[in-house]
Amino acid sequence: MIGPPGVPGPPGDIIQPLPIQQASRKNRRQAEDDDGVQGDEAAGMADYDMEATADMEDVFGSLNNLKQDIERMKFPMGTQDNPARTCNDLHLSQPDFPDGEYWIDPNQGCTGDSFKVYCNFTAGGETCIYPDKKSAGVR
Repeated sequence: MIGPPGVPGPPGDIIQPLPIQQASRKNRRQAEDDDGVQGDEAAGMADYDMEATADMEDVFGSLNNLKQDIERMKFPMGTQDNPARTCNDLHLSQPDFPDGEYWIDPNQGCTGDSFKVYCNFTAGGETCIYPDKKSAGVR
């Protein structure tokens, strides 16, 4: 059984708006004051707005790149450019893929150290690594 709600908590802290938000919010008094602003000051504020806009575009561009990187990790394709961590991970994200050769990168670092393996999806996503030719002969 759930009891009645408790007393409301104290008000939260005031969060300062970002510079780009401050520049776009003007009340009537500020708009009237801006009409009397000298040319140099107005140009300086315009430069600030342009810089803030460019900075925000950089931030959103970086966030978009991170989002794409996360999507590539969540749904790997098993290619050299987009390797999976293991064949099992590839099988979980792409259950319709057939058995065959795919690229994996177990340490999920850069794709430069990924390597080709055979993925046996009919056995539940087994990873079969090809033997290294350098260590094939032991006397």
